[in-house]
Parts: sequence; C-alpha cells; structure tokens
Amino acid sequence: MKKSILFTIIILLSFSSFSQRYLNTGIKVNVVPDTEITVYFDRPLCDWDGFGVNYVEACQTRDYSKFQQDYCGFSFATEETRTKILDLIFNEDGWKPALTKLFLDPFHEGMNKAENDNNDPLKLNMNEFEHETTTQWMRYFNREGQKRIQAWGGKLTGITTLYGPTPWQTEQKYLLGRNIDQNEKYEVAEYMVSWAKFLRDKENLDIRYISFHNEGDAYYRWPRDGSNPGEDHRDYNSYWTPEQVADFLKITKEVLDANDMKEVGLTPGETQTWFRFDTWGYATAIANDEEALKNLTLMTSHSFTPLDIPNSVYYGDFRSVGQDLIRSKKPDIKAWVTSRPWAEGPEFINNIRRDIYECKVNGLIPWAPISGAKQWLGSNGEYSDGSMDGAFKINEDGSLEILKGYYYYKQITRAGQPGMKVAQVTYLDPAVTAIAFSSNNTKNPNAFLIINKSENDKEVEITVRGSNSKSFEVFRTSAVDDYKQLNDIKMSGKNLIYYSPAGSVTTFFEK
Repeated sequence: MKKSILFTIIILLSFSSFSQRYLNTGIKVNVVPDTEITVYFDRPLCDWDGFGVNYVEACQTRDYSKFQQDYCGFSFATEETRTKILDLIFNEDGWKPALTKLFLDPFHEGMNKAENDNNDPLKLNMNEFEHETTTQWMRYFNREGQKRIQAWGGKLTGITTLYGPTPWQTEQKYLLGRNIDQNEKYEVAEYMVSWAKFLRDKENLDIRYISFHNEGDAYYRWPRDGSNPGEDHRDYNSYWTPEQVADFLKITKEVLDANDMKEVGLTPGETQTWFRFDTWGYATAIANDEEALKNLTLMTSHSFTPLDIPNSVYYGDFRSVGQDLIRSKKPDIKAWVTSRPWAEGPEFINNIRRDIYECKVNGLIPWAPISGAKQWLGSNGEYSDGSMDGAFKINEDGSLEILKGYYYYKQITRAGQPGMKVAQVTYLDPAVTAIAFSSNNTKNPNAFLIINKSENDKEVEITVRGSNSKSFEVFRTSAVDDYKQLNDIKMSGKNLIYYSPAGSVTTFFEK
C-alpha cells in the first residue's frame, strides 16, 4: 500500500512539474519601452571643441574660366541674403560655431610646372601662389563670420583640406589625376602649407590644422591604372594610400618647420568613414610609424555611414576602433568629424549623437550648410541645387530659403560650445535618445538634448545628476516648431517629465 501511495505521489509530482513547465497561460505581453533617460553632468567623458561650418566654392569645375562654380552661392546672392545667412550662423543668437574648414582646390599654382613658385619647396615664395581667384566667397564667409564671432567674445578655429593637387603634381599631369607624382610630393606639401600661411597672414584666420585629402581612400573612383581623370561629376581628389598618408605626416612637418609654422598641426586627411580609417589601414599605418604618429596632432574623417549595404564598397558605420588604436599610443589626441552629411530632422541630430558617443569625436563640421542653385553636377549629368539637404538654399535670383535643417542644427550647436565636456547619458528606448554637455567651468550652462526619432509623441522621464538647478530653459524644433522657446521646466528633486512630440529635438539649458 505504501509503495502504491509513493508511486502515485511520484506520478502526480511528475505531472505537476510537466504541467508547470509547458503551461500556456494565454497571457500576451505588450512590449512597451520605458522612456527613461538619465543625464550625468558629473560624469564627463571627453573634451568638446565645438561644432563648425564649411563654405564650399570651386569643387568640381574642370575649367574655372568657363564655369566659375560657387557651390554655396554667395557670388549670386543678394547682399541682403548674404548678411542674413552670416547673422543666422555667426551671431550670438545664431549657431555660434567654433570650427571652420576651408578647401584648397587645384587652381592655386598653375596648370603646369612652369608656373611653380620656385625650385625649393622648403622655401615659400608667397607672391607666386594665386590663392584668391577661386576662393573669394569662401574667404569672405569666414572673414565676416569671424568678425561676428569676435564681437560676442567667441573664437573660430580653422582646418584646411587639400581638395586636390594641381595637375602637374600628379603622375597623370591632368586635373583629377589619380596618383601624386612621387617626385613632386614635397611640392604638394608646400602647396598645402602655402594655403595655411596665406589664410593666417592675409586673412587673419586661426588655421590650426592641415588635412591631406578629401576621401582620398576612394580608390575605385578611377581605373586601377589611373588612365583617366574620373567621372565628370566627381569633386576634386587624388588617391592616397595609408603609406602615403604616413609619409606626408613626416614630409609636411618638415615643410612647416622650415617656414616657421610650428603652430599648425597635421591630420591624416579625411577618409569617407571611420570604418575605412580603421579597416582600410590608415590608423594602423600611422600607429606603427613612430615619426608619423609623433607628428599627428588631430584625427579626422568624414562620417558618411550607409549601414544598409554591408557587402558594398560604400559601406560605413559608427566606430572608434582606429581612434582607439592611435589613442592607445597617444592618449590625449583628439578627433573631429570634418564632413557629416545632412539628413532630415531628428535623424541628423541622432547621427551626430552617434559620432560623439560611438566614434568618440571632440568636434564636428557638417558638409556645406548652404547650397546655391544649379551649382552641383550630379551623376546623372544634370546640375542640381546642392548635393544633399542643408540649412540654406540660395535661389538663382539671389533670394534665400531657410530650410528646416537650420533649426535642427541650432538645437545642438548652441548646447555644445568649445571648452565644455561631453557627458554620459543612458536611455531605455532606442527611439528616444539623448546628448549631454557639461559646463566644465566655462560660461556655458550644462545642457542636454532629447531626440525623439519616432512617429509617436512620448512622455519622457528624465533624471538629472550633477546639477543643483531647479529649472531648465527649453527650446524645441519639430514639424511645427522652429527653435521655439517653451516655458521653463521645473525640477522635482532630480527629476522632470517632458512630453516630447514625434520627430522633435529639444534642448534643455540649466538655469
């Protein structure tokens, strides 16, 4: 009898265990992300040098005498349009940019070697360079911008980028030649140094860095033998191998030192993505060349990140592998994004967030914010009003359109001013992200941004650490708001609740 009872208990326990293990309650869990964000002003991550601008003038034209290309369009803008743009960007109530990039096109030292300044590339003859004709409006933009910045006590720091060498400095001896002639590499270095010197001495711009190339990693833009100058719509460039970049970090430093320009530093040029800076060999070539690494003063790259084509040569992502490698040997070196493509609405600001937190950069300059009518030759052989979205459009009659991108970019540029620190943030809903900048003892207040990428309004619970403020000033850009100031939001202890509209970016400034 006892055995029978024991057997029955075992059977029942087994059945019970089996039932519990495979029980289907019929309950369905509706997954709803918690929109909880924590901002840690007391947890700084890295220095922040600020946001920037880039005026683009001659960028594709093969014969400047026939087509005086001005991508950004100040040459045909009305005076009212030019003044309006300058005020909206550089005034104290504008973007307040801290960084600027100025391209060096291939037309500054003649089309053949007979027009070379001299036979000694270590000794500049500035009178023999023609730095003015193709750069009139780029220089005007930066000159007038700097005046406005200085009026409210700010500072503009410049970087120059070699858009393309002169024809005679290439092996092919024509405009957009694929390869730099190794016999002329010191001449190429001198060409870059002369432009930086001209801008410092003649325009009084604080040029601090020279960048060697504009997407010179894109080897596929020419036949492998370099037998033609590339497709007609390509902007200026030449092909730069990782080894050539390391070589020029040594050569260009020699030319700078010979001309007493020790205040100007060097970057590795601008790969199309940080992915390429890593996997295509540029970071490792520099990290394993002691002299090149010593002469590197700033890491730079574009951040064009087509994540949806993983098996394509155009693939790019957000990463810091190359930057981390160089920082493992040179810990304090900074990194800037020197061209970030414009995108629509909050996605643009979220991409910038990824540049900051995932690529670990200390400054960011987007592609040209201004596009002039019919100035960009597309791959279809037709001229269009710019190569991508932006902040301003100048029409053929010189009038101005202020685009939505102006207001979205303003949300972040005013928050992240030079001298501040990038601060840590955490969030639980991938559709609602955040960026934070701590004051770091500057006159700028602690600030953070809430980015709602979703198609739904969101109630966001925000916890703020490292702040004694009881309220925040609030500005918002959305489908219906253009950097609109809202009512101040009061804190409840360390917390606040914010109702974030779909597709909006909101900036909170500590009071």
